[in-house]
Amino acid sequence: MDLSAVLPSIITGAVTALGTILGFITATKENKRKAEEAHNKALEDFRTGINNKLEEHKTQYLKEIENVKDAVRANNDTVKYMSSENREFQSIIQERIKTLSDRVEKHNNVIERTYNLEERASVLEEKVRVANHRIEDLEKHD
Repeated sequence: MDLSAVLPSIITGAVTALGTILGFITATKENKRKAEEAHNKALEDFRTGINNKLEEHKTQYLKEIENVKDAVRANNDTVKYMSSENREFQSIIQERIKTLSDRVEKHNNVIERTYNLEERASVLEEKVRVANHRIEDLEKHD
């Protein structure tokens, strides 16, 4: 066997094998690069989706806060109005109570004066009766 004929075959086989290995390594690196790009794109899409959702929730949250603020303002306005109405109603009630108290006082004075007049009338009636008895007694003795 001639070594000079085998050697070119071995070298050709080795170069072919080396080419195959280099091709495999290159293909593996390319696949890895493509996989990393796909992963990075998926990650970026996920981040974008999360950020969009966060913005939507933030917008909705801010709208709800504004609704609550509006409700609180409306409630404050209602409380102020009701307080004003309550003060007005209290002053009307106090005025009416004062008027009724004055009327009751006048009524009580009339009742007291009537009682005094009735008592005086009773005393006068008794005096008239006594006087009538005396007159009768005097008329009998004449």
